[in-house]
Amino acid sequence: LVRCPKLQVSEVPFKFAQRHAGASKANPREMLNLFQQMLELRFAPHKKLLRFLTVGVTGLVVNTALMYLFAELLGVHYLVAAILATQGSTLWNFVGTEKWVFQRHDKSSKYLWLRMISFYIVNNAMLLIRGPMLAIFVTRLGMSALLGNFLSLVVLTAVRYVIADKV
Repeated sequence: LVRCPKLQVSEVPFKFAQRHAGASKANPREMLNLFQQMLELRFAPHKKLLRFLTVGVTGLVVNTALMYLFAELLGVHYLVAAILATQGSTLWNFVGTEKWVFQRHDKSSKYLWLRMISFYIVNNAMLLIRGPMLAIFVTRLGMSALLGNFLSLVVLTAVRYVIADKV
C-alpha cells in the first residue's frame, strides 16, 4: 500500500484468538523494524535523490571544514581557499556518489577514471559560477567567507544533482 497508493483498499475482518503455542514477537524492537520498513518502502522511489542529498550535505561539511582550514587558520585568500576546499570535497562527494548513491562497484578503472575526471570537471566548472557568487556575497553583501561559500554551494546543489543524474 505504501509503494502503490493507487491500489484499492478494503477491510478484511480479523479475529484474535487465544495463542496455543509459541510466544509473541510483538516488542519495541519489532515495532522499530516495522517503522524502518515503512519508511524504506515510502521513500524507495526517492532513494537516489535522498542519498545524493546526504552525500551533498556531508560534502558541505567537508568543504566548510577545508574552507575554514585554508582561509581562517592558514590565511589563504578566500577565493583560493574555495578552490582548494572544492578539490577536497569533490573527492569526498565522488566516492560517496559512486559507492553509495549509484552503487557502482565495477572493477574497470578506465571508466572509474573517466567518471572521476568528469565529476571534477563539473565541480570545477561550477567554480566559474561560484567564484563570482562568493565574491559578491563577501565584498558586496559583507558576508564572511565561510557563510558566502556555504550559501554558494547550497544554491548550486540542485544543478549538480541534475547533471550527475543525467551524465
